[in-house]
Amino acid sequence: MNYRPPTNINGLTPVSVDLTYQVQNLFGSISVIFDAKCTGDLIYQYKGREFTFTGADAPVRAVAVINPVINVLVTGPNGFKKEMKLYVSTGLGGGFFGNSALIKEALIKEDRDPKSYTVTPLQVVSVLYENGWAVQKILDEKIKNEENAAQIKSFIEKGDNAMRMQKYVEAENYFLKVRDLDKTNQYAASQLDKVKSEKNKEDSKKKFDDLMGAAKNAESNGDLNSAERLYREAATTGEIMTRQKMMQTG
Repeated sequence: MNYRPPTNINGLTPVSVDLTYQVQNLFGSISVIFDAKCTGDLIYQYKGREFTFTGADAPVRAVAVINPVINVLVTGPNGFKKEMKLYVSTGLGGGFFGNSALIKEALIKEDRDPKSYTVTPLQVVSVLYENGWAVQKILDEKIKNEENAAQIKSFIEKGDNAMRMQKYVEAENYFLKVRDLDKTNQYAASQLDKVKSEKNKEDSKKKFDDLMGAAKNAESNGDLNSAERLYREAATTGEIMTRQKMMQTG
């Protein structure tokens, strides 16, 4: 029988459950003694997703599947039918002090022969998992890296869009977020250099415009000394702007 855990359960999937059983008459009680062996594949379901592992040393191989609960149908003499749940304690084995469950009390002769009963497995209801912590630690790191990669891609797209719209402060914030997630991201570093250059150009242009405006006001008010000084500062700022443009195009 195969078992796949619900999506909210973390563990191997699918799981193969091999049920072994024997019906016995134990002191007038018809009982089934049973055991089960569970094996899983190299696929681990975690947080609703399936992750496939490979290799002889894959950590998923350390995960143990234990204690299955199995629905069975028992049929017997005189039209007897009974659905039962078998709760298997892995490693306990079948027997009087192991895994056993009462089918019925044998009150009449026809009921007393164990060979008259058939146990048909219907469904594996659940299993338990052991030693999953190492796999889950690896998968947590993998999921985190995937989420970071998705965030980085989103921040880069938003930063590039802000650059095209000449919203350099906004672009800088997005590329700084990329750098926080990936300090070695070369694209973010390059874009931050471009942002810095564009912001410097904006600052220089604003300074130039402010100096020219102040110089013209001083000149119109007859303050020629101040006007001359302000025009010289504006000229110096203009030279800086020219060098900035040449550096960008060169």
